[in-house]
Amino acid sequence: MKIAYFVNASWYFELHWLERAEAAIKSGHEVYLISTFPKVEIKKNIESRGIKCLDIDLERFSSNPIKNLKTFYQIYKLNNKIEAELFHLITIKPIILGGVYAKIFRIPFVVSFVGLGRIFK
Repeated sequence: MKIAYFVNASWYFELHWLERAEAAIKSGHEVYLISTFPKVEIKKNIESRGIKCLDIDLERFSSNPIKNLKTFYQIYKLNNKIEAELFHLITIKPIILGGVYAKIFRIPFVVSFVGLGRIFK
């Protein structure tokens, strides 16, 4: 099965989700990470574990609808390339954008709403 994790910060994935993705690979799944990768060393570390990294232009704190539509279109293009069979959506913006995409295109998805985020600060 092709599993695509979608998270807004690659450092967060590396710190909290990497072991889970590695377990999925050991179980025979093909794993992708859709995220931003501002630090090359984080991307290289994740890729060295067998996870295919896909860059997306995601602005974590923007509520600009045009930018969100652009990100949605990027999700569409990326998934047409990889054809993920399951989305694992982590953090609020990937949950919203990825969840809408998954619902429209009938792709099963898992939501991990983590932390309280900046909304509650």
